[in-house]
Amino acid sequence: MKRWMSLPAGSWRVVARQPLLALMNLAALPVAALAAWGWLYLPDTNVPLVLASLLLAVVLCLGLLLLAQYTFLSYYRQHHPMSVAGSLRFQPRQRSLWRPAWGGLPPLLLWLLVFGGICWAISSLQQRTLDWAKPVASWVTMFTQRPVSFYSVNAIFTGALDFLQWVALPLLFLALFAGLGGAAVWGGGRRRWLRHSLGLLRLPQYWIAWLIFLAVSYWAPIQITTWTPMLEGIPIATASLLLRLGLALALLFLGWLLFLSVLARLLKFPKQGMIVLRRSTTDPA
Repeated sequence: MKRWMSLPAGSWRVVARQPLLALMNLAALPVAALAAWGWLYLPDTNVPLVLASLLLAVVLCLGLLLLAQYTFLSYYRQHHPMSVAGSLRFQPRQRSLWRPAWGGLPPLLLWLLVFGGICWAISSLQQRTLDWAKPVASWVTMFTQRPVSFYSVNAIFTGALDFLQWVALPLLFLALFAGLGGAAVWGGGRRRWLRHSLGLLRLPQYWIAWLIFLAVSYWAPIQITTWTPMLEGIPIATASLLLRLGLALALLFLGWLLFLSVLARLLKFPKQGMIVLRRSTTDPA
């Protein structure tokens, strides 16, 4: 197999080896979507309802974080199994990942709050780019003695913020997510894990995998769901809508799992230990 095909092929095999985990993620997507939709319509007329709304949001975030971390750690263990050296055929019993994944949620919750706050700040800045573009365009026009459209400057500002919000920032925080998850389960020093996980930013495969994920699991589902074919009859139109929604959900679900598997395969530190087994010998005396 060619080298450029080994990464996606190996990552896809790891996803296919755990169908129950894939079905769990598939079920979690509509449940989370329905919970988020219901959360938007919760009334906030009194203090108990506000507290219930906050509790539902926290539970939803914790559930999604726990599932994402467990999925990533399961794929990591499949990509980097502990090697066994010895004359005996022995498969070490692997402990469940649910308990250490749950114990590693506090730093991940802080990670999510910081990531969400930065995304909210970037969204706020995107609404003010036109106000900044006008004085910048005037200054550039005065400096270069050539007319510069503030719409062009606004397009540059918007493109830079979009790149930061959809490419650079997610790649940074997903690398931190991998480091925090690995440190929570296998130890070895959280600082060492984070330092090595940030090294993923130097890998072109990491960037390419995220761009493919955005194209397949974000842009394509939006195009599929917003496309309105010219169909006659309510039953046919309803069937078309359900089919397109199902296809969009499948693309989002498969793309996310494949990206988590690629992320687990690219992260290779610290190295797994080795179990050495020797056949027991009797005392000749």
